[in-house]
Amino acid sequence: MLVPPPPQTPTISLPPKQQAMSCLLPFTTSRKSKSSTLSTFSDDKTPHSQTPRFSPPREEAFPQANFASSDDSEREVALAKLKVEMEERKVDVYVVPSEDEHLSEYVAEADLRRGFITGFTGSAGTAVITRTENLLYVDSRYWVQAPLQVSSAWKVKRVGDKDQRNWSEDLIKGSETECLRIGIDPSVISAASGGAHSASIGPLLDAPNLVVVPISQNLVDLVWTSRPSRPTTLIDLHPIEFTGLHASKKLAAFVESETFQSLSSKPEGYFLSTLDELAWLLNLRAVGDIPDTPVFHAYLWIPLSTSLNSFSSIKTLFINPVKLSSEASCYLDGLGIVVRPYDEVWSFLQEVGKSLSMSMTEEKQSKKRVVLTGQSVTWKAQLAVGKDSLESVMSPILESKAVKNEVELEGMRKAYLRDGRATVRWMARLDTLITKENKQIDEFEAGDLLTRYRSEEKNFRGLAYENISGSGPDAALPHYSPVKGKCRIVDRETPYVNDSGAQYLDGTIDTTRTMHFGTPTKEQKDAFTRVLQGHIAVETTVFPQGMSGAPLNILARKALWKAGLDFGREYFSSERAGHGRWDELTIGSYLSVHEGPQGISTTNTYPFRVGHVISNEPGYYKEGHFGMRVESALECVEVKTEGSYGGVTWLGFSRLTRVPIDRRLVETSLLSPEEEKWLEQHNELCKTDILPLLKGKQNQEAREWLKRC
Repeated sequence: MLVPPPPQTPTISLPPKQQAMSCLLPFTTSRKSKSSTLSTFSDDKTPHSQTPRFSPPREEAFPQANFASSDDSEREVALAKLKVEMEERKVDVYVVPSEDEHLSEYVAEADLRRGFITGFTGSAGTAVITRTENLLYVDSRYWVQAPLQVSSAWKVKRVGDKDQRNWSEDLIKGSETECLRIGIDPSVISAASGGAHSASIGPLLDAPNLVVVPISQNLVDLVWTSRPSRPTTLIDLHPIEFTGLHASKKLAAFVESETFQSLSSKPEGYFLSTLDELAWLLNLRAVGDIPDTPVFHAYLWIPLSTSLNSFSSIKTLFINPVKLSSEASCYLDGLGIVVRPYDEVWSFLQEVGKSLSMSMTEEKQSKKRVVLTGQSVTWKAQLAVGKDSLESVMSPILESKAVKNEVELEGMRKAYLRDGRATVRWMARLDTLITKENKQIDEFEAGDLLTRYRSEEKNFRGLAYENISGSGPDAALPHYSPVKGKCRIVDRETPYVNDSGAQYLDGTIDTTRTMHFGTPTKEQKDAFTRVLQGHIAVETTVFPQGMSGAPLNILARKALWKAGLDFGREYFSSERAGHGRWDELTIGSYLSVHEGPQGISTTNTYPFRVGHVISNEPGYYKEGHFGMRVESALECVEVKTEGSYGGVTWLGFSRLTRVPIDRRLVETSLLSPEEEKWLEQHNELCKTDILPLLKGKQNQEAREWLKRC
């Protein structure tokens, strides 16, 4: 049995998932009694060096969803039935994207259609099913994981590897020799550009030999007999003490947005389908609809004119009414919002489209009447309103949400401080367990231990995303998440990467640290130090107002490039976000961990503004061996400079994250004097801010560990 440090008080009640970690921590006996759901640490004194150093990841060592209980034979039956449905609808190809009806990056279990039909559990990827082949297209984050999870019935396409095209480009290329009929559910694919996370129908519609057939009944749903229902959890009102601005003022500012004033068309209303924008605008949150993201399934219609029918001149929320408490219903009524059932949105949009079409026929107008929407909208919405009547614009909500107000910023500063305390306590305990007590801790246990410490903090509402906790070759998989009882032991020979976050009422956390519990090799130290140099270069840069994040991409890679190293190069010029491609977006305020519109890629042209909060996350991944990553959240701030060239306002970054860097991985001979000073000041600031929060005998271990950093 584990012999813990002295108990901590007071005892608190935790959700069942977090109760499972009680045996890892210096808590009371009552918590230990709840540890039966956790695999037991081995007290065996076998040296960690006996752990296979570079063993490849196993298929089962990946995150599982409800559909993962289906074996390959069951999946093959569903796939065969789907092909029968394709034949009945006379389509040659059926496309299954990862997204839901709101083009969300992360989706509810009921919407994991691509995951169910393929067995692949990654958050991104597209399945293309033909009469003779089954293809799965994935980016570099999943090049290793995807082949291990899918059966031999599937062929994995590694997009960007050896000039491998994406799925739509392959279909267009294939149509050069034969005409293809492609079926797709129009509610789960973008109408145009595709945005940051979603697949797009646009290129296919323009291809001469492709016929794209919108199939309203999702074919995967027809063959997924055990498909779960969407949750019906109640919606919460997010208080003004965390939002800093009442929803009525947000709505008023939205209607008066400059975006609408400069249009050549006449907007009749705005169709809002993006879940985090809707939650932010109305100051509402919900836990349970989408794992780890406090949003809810709904659509919002906001009238911008009164020239159409009376039904479209009222703010309308389309949502499952059982999700609304009496308090939420009264709140919406106070905002002048009527509620209609979720599925009625499509008939509503069709009626709006008909009214617009009739008005164009009956009247000669100086300005064309249109429905506005953001740049991430489904093909189904376009079909309902009419292509000529639906106009996409840069969402004013997206832009406003990205610029945090002072209440939101102060909340995030406090949240990152508390989370820093939890993370330091975790780092100290994990270090002790592995290096001093010689415990065999696996990747799942290590990550879940941090979750337990976070759950002790004020305003904690759950994780921000599934723990990424990897050692050895698993750390080289940017989105690897271990499975309880089926993962590697955290060894002493390779770096251990923990990329995880929490949802607090006053802020969303996104932090990555790399640790080593033995003696790093020269190769490991060299690679980590170059990653750290890129991290430092981004954080310390000063730039003129109006600059986008594109130049920062090169700063993050400069030190790696000097050694002929890189990461995610196939997406070097992509606008999409992700760990392997290092193009993180805005971090939300108790919302999504990935937002926008700014980012750090060579194609992103959106300028940084004071109040943006982004993550700084370079990394390096040696497939089959080890990986490393350093990530901190940065607040964009105005910087005072000695000069004032052209009256330009200069911007820079202030770090929110308060988690020390593991010096064991740093090769100081590679650092410049300025970089050495940065590292010293970085860890000293963590001590200054976190040590006063580590009071009492129960935190003695964490205090001593932090002082040594």
